[in-house]
Amino acid sequence: MPFSSDDVLEVTCKLNFDGISAIRNIYHLQAVNGSSGADEDICDDIAAYMSTMYASIDSLFPDNVNAETIKVVNLTEDRVMGEVAWTAAFEGGEGTSNSLALGVAAVIRMATAVRGCQGRKFIGPLQVAMITDDALIGTSYLTSLATFAAYMLGNITAEGAVLQFVVWRRIAMTAAAIGEVIVNAIPGYQRRRKQNVGE
Repeated sequence: MPFSSDDVLEVTCKLNFDGISAIRNIYHLQAVNGSSGADEDICDDIAAYMSTMYASIDSLFPDNVNAETIKVVNLTEDRVMGEVAWTAAFEGGEGTSNSLALGVAAVIRMATAVRGCQGRKFIGPLQVAMITDDALIGTSYLTSLATFAAYMLGNITAEGAVLQFVVWRRIAMTAAAIGEVIVNAIPGYQRRRKQNVGE
């Protein structure tokens, strides 16, 4: 089904830890122009981009982190576009070190030009080997995370449409363009307010 320019899509990247604990990373994309392509083809194009993006940090995840599916919802039109598999580029974690507590995560901040509007992305779980004696994320791992974060400054081409990453303002119901991404060297901790629900 076609979508229009300025439509906002919510992309949920679903993973799991040991096949039990759900990991959900949610992103928002805004259409620079519309598309008349089929929903399934658009979802596949988005999944291909996200798979390549996550492949840049597959060695950061413990090897018991597994890829599940990627779900796309058109928030503007209030409809599910589809839920598809990740591509072979990313099948899960490849790290060999033990995992830290599930709430410990790398924090990526997404700065916008809108006053008081800043997105945050929690990427985890992390491995023990990633953390230095000073309780910081190691330099080589920060480099990988910076590569990952840079994908959020790029555009996704999906069936003729150009989609850009944005910060979704739920109360204002508007999107803010991302001007800069910052990777924190200090690990964060994401509280789970509901079981099996994550961002």
